[in-house]
Amino acid sequence: MNLNGYKYIGETAANLQGAEKSMQENFELPLTIIELVRIRCSQLNGCHVCSETHIGVARRNGESDERLMYLPVWREAPESLYTCQERAALDWAEAVTMLNSNGGISKHVAEHVQQHFSPRQLSELTLSISTINMWNRQTMAFGKLQKYFP
Repeated sequence: MNLNGYKYIGETAANLQGAEKSMQENFELPLTIIELVRIRCSQLNGCHVCSETHIGVARRNGESDERLMYLPVWREAPESLYTCQERAALDWAEAVTMLNSNGGISKHVAEHVQQHFSPRQLSELTLSISTINMWNRQTMAFGKLQKYFP
């Protein structure tokens, strides 16, 4: 018997997917930024399924291949490729995703992101980052590690 984690949390997973839809419909934050951070977090977490999914969404919404190609190295990408707001969002996404035991997010990163987002937008951005990290972990646990659940 193979463990299908979604089989046992189907209703809850559906509710979470409903929350994702609500986020897209009700957030002030541009979908472009949401998808960039979803892709970047998925890359950091090594979740190819979520990376592929959100690259597809981003492309369908007009994202360029050049910006998607440079996303793993966005700091080194030409300045013109990402806006200051997008760079702040990516910096925040990496900090929230890679929380560490040495005090978490740096003051510099927190101050930087606050310069580019309203409190509401920052809340939306952080929720977007948190939810993709949750989906990455679910997918990795019940997908990539399936071999451990006979």
